[in-house]
Amino acid sequence: MSATAAVVLDALGDATRRAILEKLAGRLLEVGVLADQLPISPPAVSQQLRVLEDTELVVESVSGTRRCIASIVRG
Repeated sequence: MSATAAVVLDALGDATRRAILEKLAGRLLEVGVLADQLPISPPAVSQQLRVLEDTELVVESVSGTRRCIASIVRG
């Protein structure tokens, strides 16, 4: 299901979510590596990633115990 423009704009209105998208910049990162680069707790990073996934701005890839995330937006 595609996110509406209002939902996407609301997601982009948060500074932490924008910082996550900037760090991803069209590349794949392990969630733990991404969390280490942000001034918030890993559970808070997961919460923000969930919002970005719901708006289809990022996609998750899981391989075994490795959880990676990638932005669909190019930097």
